[in-house]
Amino acid sequence: MKPLLSLFCLVFCVYTSHAQKTVIYYDANLTPVTDSALAASKVILSKYADDTTLWAATQYTIGGQLMVEGVYKDRELATPDGQFKYYYNDAYNHYLKRSGVFFNGMKNGQWIEYLGNGKIMQLITYRGNVLNGLYEQYNGADSIPTVKGNYLNGKKNGEWITGDDITIYDEGIVMKSSTNYAYRKKEAKWHNLRDSIAASRHLINAVQPPNFEEYMWQKLSAYFNTHGNWDSSTSIAIQFMIDEKGKLSGGKALAEVDSELQERIAKVIDMASAWAPATENGKPVKQRFTYTFTLHRHLFRDQKMAE
Repeated sequence: MKPLLSLFCLVFCVYTSHAQKTVIYYDANLTPVTDSALAASKVILSKYADDTTLWAATQYTIGGQLMVEGVYKDRELATPDGQFKYYYNDAYNHYLKRSGVFFNGMKNGQWIEYLGNGKIMQLITYRGNVLNGLYEQYNGADSIPTVKGNYLNGKKNGEWITGDDITIYDEGIVMKSSTNYAYRKKEAKWHNLRDSIAASRHLINAVQPPNFEEYMWQKLSAYFNTHGNWDSSTSIAIQFMIDEKGKLSGGKALAEVDSELQERIAKVIDMASAWAPATENGKPVKQRFTYTFTLHRHLFRDQKMAE
């Protein structure tokens, strides 16, 4: 279980009545604790099967949400060996985030990253912890990868397709570049179809009030000021519903962010001023909307200086 690999050699074990099972408690900083009342998560360790030396380890939040599950070759949990699954948890979401196989402590075969809707975001192939084999990246809206290629001993090799570009590599060295006209044609057809459907429905998107962007900055800047690990060019996509009266609800970040930011976004969206609602054939309709903004760190610094 990757988040805990460096800690298992230090843990304090609380034994259950079964001799082959152990419960290990951790606080919010993944420090082992003996008092379960202070714990934020727990690991249940048990013998994988009577005829093997493997040990199954499963980590849960104290609230019971599954975090990680996997198999180790030893009871000390030093060498992962088998299928592992990692789950994303916050106040609003729980889903499988990553899965793959370890062999003798090293990643082997295909490791997959998932989006919250269950679709594949990224596929990476390893051999002995080194990138070897197929690599694919998806946008979440299409079953065709937006990036596809192969690695050989950690270096790009052969044909790589990235959007409308095709690049040929020889062990990391670019040999040739060209345009992927098939991709461009597909994209053009998709956009034409989308526009045609929208036109046939006479759908007019919701319109935000003039002060919406300023409102978002005012309400969220305190969080970003106190969490300085954001790049100035980072964009965050927030999705929410707009009802027939223009009321906003259900706000959440589409990216993986901590629970504090998710909670703030939800509250900020709920308190936002009404938009002009979307209309279809002249009648107000509900619409799911995605709003994106970029974090400009200098704005936060200027605000701090003014304060």
